[in-house]
Amino acid sequence: GLSEVANTSANAVRNKLNQGLPLPDGNEWHVVKDDWDLMVASQFPIVETHASVHRQFPVLIDVESLLGARMLFVSSHLKCCGGPNNEAQRQAEADEFMGFLRDGLNGDQSWPNPLPLVYGGDLNMVGLSNPIHTLVSGDIHDETTFGPDFVPDADGTDFTEWPIVQSDHPMDYTWENPESEWLPGKLDYIITSDASLDVVRSFVLNTAEMDGLRLDAYGLDAGTTLQASDHSLVIADLSAGVVVVEPADSDEDGVPDSLDNCMNIANANQNDFNNNGTGDACEDSDGDGLSDALEITTYGTDPTMVDTDENGVPDGLELCLCGPGSGDPCFGDLNSDNAVSVADLLIFLGVFGQPC
Repeated sequence: GLSEVANTSANAVRNKLNQGLPLPDGNEWHVVKDDWDLMVASQFPIVETHASVHRQFPVLIDVESLLGARMLFVSSHLKCCGGPNNEAQRQAEADEFMGFLRDGLNGDQSWPNPLPLVYGGDLNMVGLSNPIHTLVSGDIHDETTFGPDFVPDADGTDFTEWPIVQSDHPMDYTWENPESEWLPGKLDYIITSDASLDVVRSFVLNTAEMDGLRLDAYGLDAGTTLQASDHSLVIADLSAGVVVVEPADSDEDGVPDSLDNCMNIANANQNDFNNNGTGDACEDSDGDGLSDALEITTYGTDPTMVDTDENGVPDGLELCLCGPGSGDPCFGDLNSDNAVSVADLLIFLGVFGQPC
């Protein structure tokens, strides 16, 4: 999550990342920008963005391969500086986001439940801590404007604001300027839904506090932090939390729907003879009423020919034992899928009137 990037395009940042932090297998970074100064960069696809939330940029990232669900990541840059007006605006911005989140969890958005969430950025906390309390607890200050309070995390508790300190100095400030009237302060935060995400490692990178050996070990110098930003970077490594999001598996074949090439019929082998992305168990390439899987594995017929032996009778009708006395427990099941359905009617209509 990046903030104060109003003068930089998403493409420029993407190019820098592709050059400086190249991803394996020729993959490229995904970078999106809101309508002002916030960006999110991800090695995973970004499938949804919400630039309308003031000074906060929620995006939905496809991390199903890691967590079993998509994750909401929010890059934030709340209103700067002190004074009652700025304090009130920061609180209103925190209220607005939590109202947006509450409504999304209640059905305004097609989000997973539980929803892995990371909220972070420059929150400009130079005054009262009330906005942090709202972002963690769901206690909305202005309920008339932004709606009622709610419990934000999937386990019925608050989110967690993580106490992250500098890598080489036991302090948590992320900004300092000796020439300023302001004391060093913690302005940059990471808040997560700790039910579904856990922070396993974290630190603030302040190269001015690192000794020479440590700087050399990582190819840094004392001024690297301030060359990159007027704030220190806040870094966290995440893992799945105690409320594990189980990936949807509609056919219970052990293959998550997000990866399954045939979601409604069990096909753990994922066979796809023509490599078109639809599993053989779900596809009837020649339209003869038999799935490709049945033709290949059971009947030995050609899944690309309606009448493999060219005797004038479609494979779907010829190969099904569906008459009285056949022992078929499902009379009328012409495609052997253990159900009498419209598919069977279509097979019958296809040969209706043909001489036998």
